[in-house]
Amino acid sequence: MKKVARIPKIQMAIRHFGGKIPRQGNLVFLADGGLSNNSGLLTLLTQMKLWYMKSSVTRLVLAIYVDASTDFTVHGTIYERRGNEDDHAWTGTYVSHGKDSIEAMARAAHDAGMQAITITDHSAAATYAGGIDAGGLRAQAAEIAGLALPLRVLRGTEADILADGSIDVPEEMLGELDLVIASVHQRYKLDEDAMTARLVTAMRQPFFKIWGHALGRLVLRRDPIKVRLDEILDAIAESRAAIELNGDPYRLDLDPINARRAAARGIPFVLSCDAHSTRGLAAVRWAVAMARRARIRRDQVLNALPPEQLASRIRPAGR
Repeated sequence: MKKVARIPKIQMAIRHFGGKIPRQGNLVFLADGGLSNNSGLLTLLTQMKLWYMKSSVTRLVLAIYVDASTDFTVHGTIYERRGNEDDHAWTGTYVSHGKDSIEAMARAAHDAGMQAITITDHSAAATYAGGIDAGGLRAQAAEIAGLALPLRVLRGTEADILADGSIDVPEEMLGELDLVIASVHQRYKLDEDAMTARLVTAMRQPFFKIWGHALGRLVLRRDPIKVRLDEILDAIAESRAAIELNGDPYRLDLDPINARRAAARGIPFVLSCDAHSTRGLAAVRWAVAMARRARIRRDQVLNALPPEQLASRIRPAGR
């Protein structure tokens, strides 16, 4: 077996989810040539041959570490593991027009290796989807409290972003909820100026919110909304907010190109499956795939944190 190649100014390794470099013998690394500047990266990767032998990683991901003399840096990456070995929480979402009960969703998530899920029914303005008001949210809280569940359940609401930029969540509920997802569900055809102002206003609301399925696209069915995205991302970067990467295969939103623009501003992300049934929980894999395509690091993903830290970071009323 050949030794791991060491290339000038760059060291490459396949890494496990937890950040541990596999023992020599788990993989073989062959590379030809060197790397003196960024232009050599593509040539280097083209020349490299990688053998996968024994590892708990289901998909091999190249982590690249470049010394300070270059301007190309990838600090880390997102990984998936086999079986139920995930160390951290991936949130799933059960909504008011879902097919399975809270208990069924929680148990299915636990069986899939998750440590926490979020329950976020639609808000009252979403009459088309059976949205629930403050009374309904409190009844749901009582239901969850009465269940013996095997993982942490964070309860919140997926609140409509209204045409004027307000978010459809009762102010008195902010202290009772674990999270607020703010999404556009109606009036998609506002012009660019009006839609941009609507979303900037929403993202500047003083409580923490997660911008859900940000551009509202449905793959092959509905185009993304027309906005000046940079203005919205600037507002998020200055506010208490994160962006959802929605793994529902009909959404896949925010797309990796625009997610990269958000990541460059230091905006945090939540990877979501937007599940309406236990079967839908598996869609988190597509959110992970989009995060990797966007070169988002684990330390930029809020639900890569342990459940208690996640809950603290996304709580609407204070940190």
